[in-house]
Amino acid sequence: MTSSKGGQPTKYDPLYPNILIAEGLDGDAPWTDVQIAARFGVCIDTVRIWKKRYPAFKAACSLCKQRANAVLESTAFQVAQDRPVVDIDTIETKDAEGTVLGTRTVTRQRTVSADTQILKLLLMNRLPEKYRDVQKVEHSGTLTWVDIARNGAADPSGSSPSRPA
Repeated sequence: MTSSKGGQPTKYDPLYPNILIAEGLDGDAPWTDVQIAARFGVCIDTVRIWKKRYPAFKAACSLCKQRANAVLESTAFQVAQDRPVVDIDTIETKDAEGTVLGTRTVTRQRTVSADTQILKLLLMNRLPEKYRDVQKVEHSGTLTWVDIARNGAADPSGSSPSRPA
């Protein structure tokens, strides 16, 4: 434990960044701040404070998340494709008394469709800078406060709306 300036000593251990990096290399890295908090037995706010206070911890968290994001993208690409699935069923043939006379195996092949909406949401929430829905809106013409006050809104055609007398 490292001591802080005042109050209760912090639970932060200088080895935490190394632990996160080692777990990241093994593929068992926590992906979110919530998981990192659970890993070290602290609350989410504590993890956020540690990231502000300890640059090595912040870098280790970032490294874990980058690796997790790469795994997520790769997995999402594979899951987003329709894929064949083989179902194997064993069917028993019975007589009138219920005695098993024989069994046979039936193999069926089918295609499983991907749930692309859930993958889209997952990627947009996890990697918003890369997968956000962007709408580019361009404005043309002019709008003045006089137009707004006089007409309630500017008419793009330039004609003013008819007013009651």
